[in-house]
Amino acid sequence: MKKNRIMSLLCILCLLFSLTGCGTTKAVKETANTFLTATTTADMETISANCTEEVLSQMGLEILNPAYNETAFYASLDIEKDSLEKAAQASISDFYNKYSKSVIQSYEITDVEVNDGVGTVYATLSTYSRESIATLSGEDFHNEIIALMQTYQQAHMRELISIKVNNGEEAMMIKIFNDLMPDIMTLMKNKLDSFSYSDVNIVLFIEDTGAGFKVTGAGITE
Repeated sequence: MKKNRIMSLLCILCLLFSLTGCGTTKAVKETANTFLTATTTADMETISANCTEEVLSQMGLEILNPAYNETAFYASLDIEKDSLEKAAQASISDFYNKYSKSVIQSYEITDVEVNDGVGTVYATLSTYSRESIATLSGEDFHNEIIALMQTYQQAHMRELISIKVNNGEEAMMIKIFNDLMPDIMTLMKNKLDSFSYSDVNIVLFIEDTGAGFKVTGAGITE
């Protein structure tokens, strides 16, 4: 009788441990899917809610944030956003919204392991190829921008000179940006449509942080 009770107790304990493991595995998979799905739509709120701040830096996920990219763009031009007209601002926002939401096209989870409460998730991301991204700073695209600016300057030479003489070089540059930015951003959006994708293999480490399961580490695998 006592032996039967001990066996029953062992069976119950095994079942409990088994259920706990299944629960952790399910939570790990759900967290991974929620997190990775959010990267394909640039949903920064969901991404941030499902990972630690360290992971945002480790994976360079700032590039999925349109606001981050816009700030960097204006800084590169050395102008304030509010110095441009609404149409120019909107064209920049439209481009970076399109860019951010298409950087990662899709993902596939290839394996999930759970040990000591920590999940290891292997996945493959389909993302813009390095060669495609490099074309934005390549010679051919640079020449397209130059040709666009030369055509504009020739058509507005007297007006631009007058603005520079009366209001300074900065005012002249803002005039150029206001007039040309929608066309430049259209060229850039068209370039995005020609981009190719390549696969990147990654690993995510997921565990219960006390505030729910989150991605606590990440890296690129071979």
